[in-house]
Order: sequence, then C-alpha cells, then structure tokens
Amino acid sequence: MSDRTGGEQRNAPHLAYVDGLRALAALSVLYLHGVTCAFSVCKGTHQAWRYIPGHGIDLFFVISGLCLSLPYVSRFRAGQPMNVDWLKFMANRIARIAPPYYIVLGLLGLLALTPIGFPGDALPDPVPLGQALSTFARDLVFSTSGLQVYNSVFWTLGVEMRWYLVCPLLVLLYARSRSVFYLLIPLLYALYFIPPFGFPQILELGTLPCFMLGIVAADVCLSANPVRRYAWAAAPLILVAILGFDGGSINPADPLWHLLCFAIVVGASTAPLRPLFELRPLVVTGVASYSIYLVHLPIVWGLQRHGFTGPWAMLPALAGGFAFWWFVERPLLEPRVRAALRGAVYAALLRVVRPLEGLWTRTAVFVKSGR
Repeated sequence: MSDRTGGEQRNAPHLAYVDGLRALAALSVLYLHGVTCAFSVCKGTHQAWRYIPGHGIDLFFVISGLCLSLPYVSRFRAGQPMNVDWLKFMANRIARIAPPYYIVLGLLGLLALTPIGFPGDALPDPVPLGQALSTFARDLVFSTSGLQVYNSVFWTLGVEMRWYLVCPLLVLLYARSRSVFYLLIPLLYALYFIPPFGFPQILELGTLPCFMLGIVAADVCLSANPVRRYAWAAAPLILVAILGFDGGSINPADPLWHLLCFAIVVGASTAPLRPLFELRPLVVTGVASYSIYLVHLPIVWGLQRHGFTGPWAMLPALAGGFAFWWFVERPLLEPRVRAALRGAVYAALLRVVRPLEGLWTRTAVFVKSGR
C-alpha cells in the first residue's frame, strides 16, 4: 500500500517485481472479499479457502517495510550517512497516503446520505447517527474502531500510520545493532500473545514484526546473502507448517504467515522468479494496488447485497480500483502536486513540533538550574 517513490525516498530505485508483489497482495485481498464471500452475506464458505488469501495483508505489510527502508539500508550498505529526518519522512508518508484515503472516506460519507446507505459490513440498520459521526471522526485521524461503518479495510491504514512514527527509529536500530533489532521481534510477539503480560488489544505489537521483516528483506535483497536463493524454497515448508499448526483463522499477527510473506518477498527478488513478478499485467495492477485496496470492498459489499458474488463482485471492484487510480490517485502523484502536498504537510507538522521543542528546552533549563 505504500508508494514507490517520493520525499526522502524519491531517489530509491523503482523495482518492478515489487509492483508484482503488490498485485499479488491486492488480488489476494480482493479474492477474499469478492470470491470467498468473507462476510455475513455469504455462508458456508470453506474456511481453508477463506483464510489463506486473507493473509495478503501480511504481504502488504512486509512490502511496506521493504520499500520504506530500502533507501536508508542502501545508503548504510554503501557506507553513507543515513540522515533520517523524521519530519520529512512523516510529511512524505502523510502526503502520499492521506489524500486518496480522504477522498474515498468523503465519497463514502456522501454515499451514506443517499438511499444506498452505508457500505460497511455487519452494521445495524439503520446505523445510529452518533456511531456514524464518531467513526467518521476517528477515520479522519487514522484511528479506526473495530466495527467499521464506511470501509473495513481502513484499519490497516491506521496501523501503518502508527508504524511510520517509529519507522526511522527501527531503521537506525537495524543499522546500529542488528542483535537488538532481532531480539525486539520475538519480544513484540510475546507482549502481544503471552498471558498474563500479553496485550492482544494492541494490534501494533503483533503486526509490527511483519513490518520489521520488511526491513530485513530490504537488506537481504541488496546483498549476495544466500538467504535469497533459499527463501522461495523455504516458502512451501513454512506453508506446510501453517496448515499443520494454524487453526484456520485470519490473524494479522501470525508469526508463521509473517515468515512466509518474508520468504515470498525475498524469493521474488531472485533471478528465476523475478521475471514472473515483472510481467506487465502484474506490474500495472501493482501500480494501482493502493486504489484497488481503498475502493474494492464497498463495491464488493454493495454488489453482494444484491446477490452478485464471485467474479461478478470481484471484477467490477477491480475495474473501480483502476478507475480511481486513473482519475484520482495518478494526478495526485504528479511531481508538482506531490511536492505541494508534501510542503503543506511539512509546514503543518512544523507548527505542531515547534511548541513542543520550546517546551522541551524550557524543561531542560528548569531541571538544569535545580528549580
């Protein structure tokens, strides 16, 4: 779901096979929602076919970590200073992710005022006005609730936005101390899963390791590490382990699925497999994957409500994603538009941070003086 270039990442090389991976992730999620009928309108779908494509979101998470860390890891491997500017990094990410997201959210909010109503799933009928307004307000700040009114996939964007806050720190940690970085991954899983200290309600604890594996994947893909040659061969073994031990649920904090997606991303960078992921149809779909992800579910849900399932729900949703990319997202990626958005966001962040810097300075002086 992350962009290929822009801001501090604008000098990163464009990797066509990564677009192919994005296409695989987007089509997996689309298959989950459009063909397997994941929600309450369709009953009796075999769970095994349902939960496997549901982990396409894990693949998105690893790809996100790969793309965002690749420029920094590349400079680190070349012996160059990393110079991570947190404000510029956040301005770039917000300018990339937020505008298309807000346009979709606004369209869905307007749609709710029509006879079509709310496109979300598992909703009471009618939706209480208070719930609709509070959910809209939370969506505006990327803090989505469990029961979605407008679009159930929005939760992942909130998770990613919170990841962005720590991404520069994680990249620096990987450069300074890989041992600490690697120890942090099982620690996060433990904090999420293991009672009585586990916090399963904090999804970021269980999903952040997936993003961190993307940072590792960036380093592996830039190296001659033999892991690259054996990663794809390990993928079937990991899948066998998943089928043997997984209970058949869609859990975005599943370590085995995170490892499998890591193996897929690293394996796709190797010579035998890379041309497959660089096929033109996959690359084109990957370029539009963020738009497809944003708009597919309301279209699928609306069609399923009227009895259209399988390809009859999935294909129009795919077409809607391409249309949204062409008419909305693509113009927003024009260099001048992107620069203007990034500058506006950076100025807004600066206005927020400057008072905090002043408070920090005054506090330090106060403590130093002993008063």
